Amino acid sequence: MATTTIDMNDDHKPVTKGMLRAWLVKFGIPDDRIFEPPAEEIGKAPQDIRPVLESMLIVPYKYSVNKTEDENTMLFEAKITILRKWINVKLMIIRSTEIPKKLRLPLYEKLLKGNFDLNEVTFSLSQPGDVFVEADLPVGTDYYNFESEYGSVEFGVDYFLSEIVATLNEISVIDTFQADLYI
Repeated sequence: MATTTIDMNDDHKPVTKGMLRAWLVKFGIPDDRIFEPPAEEIGKAPQDIRPVLESMLIVPYKYSVNKTEDENTMLFEAKITILRKWINVKLMIIRSTEIPKKLRLPLYEKLLKGNFDLNEVTFSLSQPGDVFVEADLPVGTDYYNFESEYGSVEFGVDYFLSEIVATLNEISVIDTFQADLYI
């Protein structure tokens, strides 16, 4: 039986989409659950945005509140984009429309405290106020750094749902992965 060799990128050359896909599989994500933006979406995008979409992988991240498959399972969308000097991993954990106005400030305070207290975990906000957990890696990274950074995104989801949302009773989190676009 032939074995597949994964380029760990020990010589720190620029990472390719193929390398990222192989690393995600090594990380435990099935290859058939790693998507790219649909060609139709890329074709409709403004010319300056197309290279970003063409360098993107999209990975659904399944989170179970009780660590078992049950009705409390949520599916989040992680987007991994290779830019000129950076690889960005961004996972939306809650849309701004799901956050009651009176809880925004307490939520944002908890996110900032999480940024301070947690190693490698970074929470951020988009312009409309959607909450993300993210990681940035230099484009010449290796697998071990990628594994640590991608793992921090998963840890950030768990922390957000088990430590932050649990203390803000009026916030409900829903799926952010749009399966119908990819499956």
